[in-house]
Amino acid sequence: MKELSKYHIPKNIRYLFLSLIWLLLVNAAFRIAMLGMNINLVAGADYSDILYSLFNVGFLFDLRLSLVILTVPFLLTSVPFLLNRDIKLAYSISNWLIIIAVIINIAVSSADLDFFSYYNSRITNAVFDWTNDMGTLLKVMANDRTYLLFFGIFIIVSGLYIFIQTLIFKKVIIQQARSFNIKSRLTFFFIPMVLLFFGIRGSFNFHRMPLNVNDAYFSENPFLNGLSFNPVFSLLYSYKDVNIKYFQNDNEAIRTALHYLGRKHSQAANPFETVVTGTDTLKPNIIFFLLESMSDAMVSRYNPGYGTTPCLDSLAEHGIVFDNFYSAGIHTYNGIFSSFYGLPAIMHNKPLSSVKTANMKFHGLPEILKEKNYKTFFYVTGSKEFDNMGGFLIPNGFDKVIDVSSYPDDSIVNGWGVSDRTMFNRVLNDCDFLTETHERFFIGLLTISSHEGYLIPDSTHVKLTNKAYPYKRYEFADMQIGKFMNSAKNKAWFKNTVFVFVGDHGQNFSPVYDLCLNYHKILLIIYSPTYFQHFVYKNFGLQQDIYPTLCSLLDFSYVNNSLGVNLFKHKRKYAYFTSDNKLGVLDDEYFLIYRNKNNVSLYKYKNKSLTDIYNKNKMKADSMEEYAFSMLQSAQYLIDNKLTDLK
Repeated sequence: MKELSKYHIPKNIRYLFLSLIWLLLVNAAFRIAMLGMNINLVAGADYSDILYSLFNVGFLFDLRLSLVILTVPFLLTSVPFLLNRDIKLAYSISNWLIIIAVIINIAVSSADLDFFSYYNSRITNAVFDWTNDMGTLLKVMANDRTYLLFFGIFIIVSGLYIFIQTLIFKKVIIQQARSFNIKSRLTFFFIPMVLLFFGIRGSFNFHRMPLNVNDAYFSENPFLNGLSFNPVFSLLYSYKDVNIKYFQNDNEAIRTALHYLGRKHSQAANPFETVVTGTDTLKPNIIFFLLESMSDAMVSRYNPGYGTTPCLDSLAEHGIVFDNFYSAGIHTYNGIFSSFYGLPAIMHNKPLSSVKTANMKFHGLPEILKEKNYKTFFYVTGSKEFDNMGGFLIPNGFDKVIDVSSYPDDSIVNGWGVSDRTMFNRVLNDCDFLTETHERFFIGLLTISSHEGYLIPDSTHVKLTNKAYPYKRYEFADMQIGKFMNSAKNKAWFKNTVFVFVGDHGQNFSPVYDLCLNYHKILLIIYSPTYFQHFVYKNFGLQQDIYPTLCSLLDFSYVNNSLGVNLFKHKRKYAYFTSDNKLGVLDDEYFLIYRNKNNVSLYKYKNKSLTDIYNKNKMKADSMEEYAFSMLQSAQYLIDNKLTDLK
């Protein structure tokens, strides 16, 4: 048998077959590692489903990728074989092509392990969101040991792969190629070619589509469905066109959205444009906190046993608090864009830096306040180049963006720049100066202390009641806010200032579904002892609604050309939000997850049910889809036609 395999199977076929087996083992190892790191997410799942995810659907996705990698080497080594020649250069080139492709595969797979722990999703093109500021990215990676772990995995697996693949290459290349007659040569070319075709296709059945994303969804356990994906496939799939075309034409989407928002079609260029008349007698200062990753799951108002956010809890008890509030997306740029300009997150569109929107004008809260002679500033602890915040915000209503470059070098504490405390002290001083010069101000602040991986100073650990991450990180972030508010209460401008506290997004805590609700359920508090009494708003609210609600509370005259509403005059039927390539829609009973038009699920989420009841409740699901997509398609229409500024 050994002699038969050595002399009667062509050299190139043996080489490619061994390379395929080794590559499949590498990808299987990453899938098993993903399972091991998230073993808690398969509690109660059938063992048959686990094995099916690992070695059936998962194997097919890995096989597809592996065969794509080996296609060019197969063709390169087959040409000499068909000519009955042994050209070693063809093998050398093929081996390098395989190694380079697999190293990329390993890099993506290593990053995928960390990506999933943060986003509760297999890797997407969101992994490149930070690459526009490589300096910050590298500093953060150097300071956060979790990144070093996954970088170490990449180095070790890559080294092992190259070693074994080189052994395979050397073992085959030294063997003398055997001559085959033309019939055998054609047979050994066309049969592997056919197998290659069907392997990439993922099926021998021509009555069904080739292997695609929907094939991964076989189980009621969302983690096992995601586990089936090959990370490279997931990454490439995320680049699929996200053009929203749920309705046949944009006019239908606009009519539907206007109906749900309770508005009449405007005669202005922007069909949503609404003029709101107020007295404009108050004009208080506004300090607007965008709180990094402030998920309700870490707020002790909703989890009394945690003791994580005593300051925010107190502010909620004395201000207007929104207990059923949701972020537009899962990224900071979503929070900035939707909170200030009243438009939703359109899948993985990056509004602050995309080619389409980075240079557009958006009418929103900063511009409204600037028109009322407010001084408008935005503060970040790190670089304003991150997500193009400076480049986007300054043309869209902010006078200045104050970033890490505005502080002494010795105040920089880590890759994120200065601490929240340093930034807060700068804000306190600047507010004093603006008050002395009789200026009203609108201050936006993006905090950092509660960011995943943020390291708390050693001197502060002993002051915290929580001793474990992530709880102590949130307690630390709340402590910084408390110190700021205690200082602010002694300032001359405090009584004439409204404070807004909102999460930029949530975090991947206790995921139940493949779209994690805790990544979207966030805190919103509007606090001002002078202007507002305590009130608890329990209906749905979205980040898009912040500026129309705030302007109306302050009795401002303003133009609302967004898709946000004044929550005290309009009750939202549903909450909706996007998680890159997924859409979530929520009411008091049902949670709809839209992955694509052929892959939609509906759950009763209050009891964390994993039973998909979409087919039994199609009418309800259609209503939820219609609501959300009318908003997304309308927002896309406004952007495509540059109707986001006042004409």
